[in-house]
This record gives sequence, C-alpha cells and structure tokens, in this order.
Amino acid sequence: IPEFTIEEDSKYLDECHANFDKIIEQLKETMYADTVRIAIKGDGNFREDIYPLYKAKRKTTVRPVNHFVSLVRDYAEKQHGAVRGHGMEADDLLHIWYHEEKAAGNLPVIVSIDKDLLCIPGKHYRFPKGNLFENGSRDPSLVIEQSEWEAQKHYYKQILMGDSTDGIPGLPKIGPKRADAILAECKNEAELQYMTIYAYK
Repeated sequence: IPEFTIEEDSKYLDECHANFDKIIEQLKETMYADTVRIAIKGDGNFREDIYPLYKAKRKTTVRPVNHFVSLVRDYAEKQHGAVRGHGMEADDLLHIWYHEEKAAGNLPVIVSIDKDLLCIPGKHYRFPKGNLFENGSRDPSLVIEQSEWEAQKHYYKQILMGDSTDGIPGLPKIGPKRADAILAECKNEAELQYMTIYAYK
C-alpha cells in the first residue's frame, strides 16, 4: 500500500468534497429537482442480526480509500444534510423516502449505482460507469422507468441468484440467464414466488 503525505491526503480529500458538490448540483439540474435527500451508511444493520455472514467478506477487505469514504460521509452529513441509515441500509431509507414522496403527490427519482434498488418501481437515475464527469451526469438517457412488474421480477431474480458481494448465497450455478429462464413464463407475482420456491426445493 503506497504511503502519502498529509498534504497529499488533504488535497485528495478536498477534491473528493468538490466532486461530491459537483455531482449533487449536476444531478439536481438533470432531474429538475426541487429538493435532494441523501442517505448514507449508519451504525448497525438488522440484516446482520438475522444473518451474521451478511457482508462479512467486505469487513475483511482493507483499502486505503476506506478512510476517505467515512470522511466524505461526514462531509455529506454536515454540508448537505445527509441522513444516516442507523440499523438499516442507506437503500432502505431511499425506499422509505420514495414511498413517502409518492404518497405526498411528488415525483421522486432514485439516484444510485446499486442494482438492488431496481426492486423499487418508478423513476431511477443510473450512475454511468467510469468517470462521472467524462460520461456526463447530465445525460437524460441514464433515467429509466422501472415498472411494478419489472421491479417484482428483479426482486425474485435477485433471490434466485444471491449476491456474492453481500455474502448472500443464491442457488448454485444460477446466473442472470438461468434466473430469467426460471421466471420467463410467469405472469404475476404469485407465479414469480411459486417458481422461486419451486427452484429452491
């Protein structure tokens, strides 16, 4: 692991903060957003109580950037009013807020790179791969509409495949294509659930 000076670390952190501000402003412009709500990681997660191996692999990974991630979270909280998802995932907060905004008659857009959030129907802004500024955070083609049916199907597909990065086992040798094949003939959520349970049996 390379060593950096305090000055280099400080400069890198300042660039992180500036990039964060720039991303938020560009996304507000792209979405014509009146307000922005930012969810960040908090303390604890009920999933770990249910399944102790949840994200266990990630906890053993040491990366130099990890220290900066926590500092940028602090910055997001102080400068942008970000909310920590204590006892849950930041994803869970986004899900809760999404339904609150819908109930209030607003048109929320979920902004994320995480595929798990596609289990939520509605408008999504999908972060581009690679450098955000090179690919353009203002690109409206990155906005997709996830229907209720697509969201349900995505959820059951995830259950079949599992998620190795989160330490969640799925069915052996079930990837995206085989999961799609298992659910291909389903016409409603009851059938999606039936086929998923049948596959596990």
